[in-house]
Amino acid sequence: MTNQLFRFFLIFFSCLSWFVSFGQDFSFQAFQNEKDSLRRLEMAINGSIYYRRNNLDSLKILGISLINSDLKEIDKVEVALSKRFLGSVSIRTDNIDEGIGLLTEAREIFSKSHSIILLSETENEIGNGYYLQGNFYEAANYYFASIFHGTQSSDATARYNGMIGFGKTVCAIGDTLKGQLFVQEYLERSLKDNKFEAAADACGFLGMIAGQNGKVDLMSAYYTRSILYANHSESKTHQANAITNKAIHYFYNDKVDSAIYLFKESLKIRKEVGATRPIVESFYNLAILNIETNNLPEAKKFAEQGEVLSSERGIRSWQLDCLILLLEIAEKSNDLENVEPIKLDIDRIQNELDEMGTLDERIIALAVDFTSIHDTPIRRSYFWELISAVAIILSSLTLIYSYRPSST
Repeated sequence: MTNQLFRFFLIFFSCLSWFVSFGQDFSFQAFQNEKDSLRRLEMAINGSIYYRRNNLDSLKILGISLINSDLKEIDKVEVALSKRFLGSVSIRTDNIDEGIGLLTEAREIFSKSHSIILLSETENEIGNGYYLQGNFYEAANYYFASIFHGTQSSDATARYNGMIGFGKTVCAIGDTLKGQLFVQEYLERSLKDNKFEAAADACGFLGMIAGQNGKVDLMSAYYTRSILYANHSESKTHQANAITNKAIHYFYNDKVDSAIYLFKESLKIRKEVGATRPIVESFYNLAILNIETNNLPEAKKFAEQGEVLSSERGIRSWQLDCLILLLEIAEKSNDLENVEPIKLDIDRIQNELDEMGTLDERIIALAVDFTSIHDTPIRRSYFWELISAVAIILSSLTLIYSYRPSST
């Protein structure tokens, strides 16, 4: 076995262990002191998944350290992994275009090296970048590429890695029913493989969609499941999501003080991780809560923070959402001076999003072929609503306790 082939086998088995170890055994000092390049790769992969969910500054340092070492030889695998790590940081924090560029360079290396699992994972990350920008056409293409290449690997997780992003994108263009089915498929496969973080993400999104459709009981069921699955994780990202979901539950049950406290706790954790979109989401949630309680000055403060941050980081869809809140606040406050400027900003961003294009129905049809959602989708939808309703009863005891931070 050649050294390069052995290296790819090492990366493959490291990828399989990501969701088992979560990087909790990673030691940055040990990584810096390690002289064997193969062992360094294994350690870097093991640590990256943990840092991506807990501290993006550390992931950036890891990406830089991977190629800035005193080792005599730095090969293309180290370079590609470094670009992937740094690209992941950029799309989540400060420069989505730069992040997409780095990830695209990594994708090219993985493609030429026939490293299918890393290729699929990197394409999923590129899809995430375009999704944040509101470029749903490009996002769908890369999510589909991730699904396509994942099916060519022997890793079960890679086969559906891009499915949740694809489903979210389909929902974003307005086809909520079909988009939900992709996410439900992702949820089923995640639970089958005991991927609890992935299951928590899927339940959180499905809960949000249920809430938007006025299905409060179904929303609570999905959020409850999301909280339970997140409790299996050491991820600060998922812990913050779980706290947010519980805050929403409290809000819908008129426990406003508890909801405010939990939203702020979630915001605190999200700032520690450093990812922009979740921070903006926290500002957005706090703005909505204050609008509902008629505390318009406080609502305006949070909505403005969300709008400014999303504008600076290029997250257009969330900027649009925050502007819509600011318009509502201005109208309710009789702040007529700011109504028209906000409307102009809303129209401008909406036009920018429209110019990016939408999904081609053909790519949705192709994606369906890589799933089982073509099997009586209406029956499957009702089945999941029934299962979720039952989950309300089974997990209701978990909701009578106040939030207690998980030990780490």
